[in-house]
Amino acid sequence: MNLGIAIQLPKNVGGFVLPRSGLASKNLVAPINAPGLIDPGYTGELMVPLMNYSDQVYTVSKNERVAQLVTITTGSISFEKVEDWMRKNTKEYQEEQKDDIKVGKTQLKEYMSKSYCKNGSSAKILKKEKNGDLVYSVNCVRNSQKLIVTCNENGCLKN
Repeated sequence: MNLGIAIQLPKNVGGFVLPRSGLASKNLVAPINAPGLIDPGYTGELMVPLMNYSDQVYTVSKNERVAQLVTITTGSISFEKVEDWMRKNTKEYQEEQKDDIKVGKTQLKEYMSKSYCKNGSSAKILKKEKNGDLVYSVNCVRNSQKLIVTCNENGCLKN
């Protein structure tokens, strides 16, 4: 129902339209979408969609209070895009990750056996770069040397 009242909320103030408990408990008449939300900065007439939950006809009287408005101050927030988190739980994604790591580990093994750690090494992935390169922390077994190595399908480089 149109209330015949127009408002202009500030840009940082919104509102909730709530039922009047007396109207609902005595007559079974209440807003359908309680609480109703009025967007921050809304300008215009207030309307309240009422529902009669009884089998009796109910007529709203002039100036009868059918709902109440509670205002809320809102803050501004910003969102940042998060990597496709839903996709991370799919089998397809897991397989792609395994393939990437296999390529990186194969390249790393070849690189380390030809150069710095000829007598064995252990490696841990530190991160995967946006371009797909894998960055490893490598510990050489015999000489206790620690290295940072970046690998991709073309090979590896010591950082």
